[in-house]
Amino acid sequence: MKITYQGQETETEPTTLAAFLTARGVNIPESVVECDGEIRIGARALAAPLAANAVLNVFRIVAGG
Repeated sequence: MKITYQGQETETEPTTLAAFLTARGVNIPESVVECDGEIRIGARALAAPLAANAVLNVFRIVAGG
């Protein structure tokens, strides 16, 4: 199925949000995940199936001073 990940059209097998991100090396606890315009937080939200034509963006949390 096709999705848009970080602005690029991508092919993927049906999976969960968490599995898709983990397979791409995303450190989920240090990231903010946006799927179809909604922020997804927590294991339950990321366990949801990744839908065809989803738009997925990941932002890394950076802190410092």
